[in-house]
Amino acid sequence: MGFADFSLVTALAVILTNATLRPLTYRLRPELKPQPVEYRFELVCSARDEGHLRALLMNDLDRTRLTLNAVSREDVEQSDRVRVSADLKASCRCDDCLEKLVTRLSLESSVTAVSWRII
Repeated sequence: MGFADFSLVTALAVILTNATLRPLTYRLRPELKPQPVEYRFELVCSARDEGHLRALLMNDLDRTRLTLNAVSREDVEQSDRVRVSADLKASCRCDDCLEKLVTRLSLESSVTAVSWRII
């Protein structure tokens, strides 16, 4: 059987150490605890494609760790374009999720600008 008993005891010791010391670490150094992050995602597109792009945004959000808080629409002056803004929330920083959204939606032909920022 070899060292099976020793390896089992060692594995249990590692698991118990992690389970008990993590809360202590967060109590002593609260900055290490993951903080919720809010993002603002904006895109400018033609008014006739706004519905399609909103549907794509909603569909792509289903595959991320982001939660939608609000969506707004604003007409861009003297053009047939609109600015769609979405306020998003995540339990921790996930900038890569936003980058994937930007990449995906910027491929659409009617999109002229896409951006995101932490708010």
